Amino acid sequence: MQKQDRVQPHHQETDARPANVPVPYHDMHAEIDTSGVLHWESEEVEDSTEFIVQQFKWNRWVNVDTVKGTEGDQYHFTSRVYLFHGKNRIRILHHATDTNTYADTVSMDVPNIPEVSYACSVNMDKVKFSAETPYEIIDAHGHTVRSGFGNSVSVKDLDEGMYFLNVENKTEEIIVRKTW
Repeated sequence: MQKQDRVQPHHQETDARPANVPVPYHDMHAEIDTSGVLHWESEEVEDSTEFIVQQFKWNRWVNVDTVKGTEGDQYHFTSRVYLFHGKNRIRILHHATDTNTYADTVSMDVPNIPEVSYACSVNMDKVKFSAETPYEIIDAHGHTVRSGFGNSVSVKDLDEGMYFLNVENKTEEIIVRKTW
């Protein structure tokens, strides 16, 4: 059995859908442990295969990691996923040359992780989080104006107005005001 590890997640929006109706994924098993490591096995990997790990948050499936497959009979893969308070849903998109196949969704309830809260700073130049977390700020037109991972995000160069803050599995409205 060969092994590939990916422990540095990345985050990007996706609305990928299967291109074809694929063969059922009877040759794949996935599970996630309490530290946020997703383990899965797949058989008969093609040389051009990619496995895209997706997490459901912010009312959509978000790509959080991509693992390349190399041709062979059976593989064990791991990927680190940021777990948040509450229900976490993870799925794997198997992207081969001419088909996309979704594996079954893996769900885990995580009540023991504190919920991340946020507050705007007094001078309205940043949003501070109670812990490091992935985040996105979306403007009123639906454009992502900030995204990243951290315990704060600067908003001082954003225009005044309403924005949507995506943090953990929530979307909140925030108002950016300039103070002089």
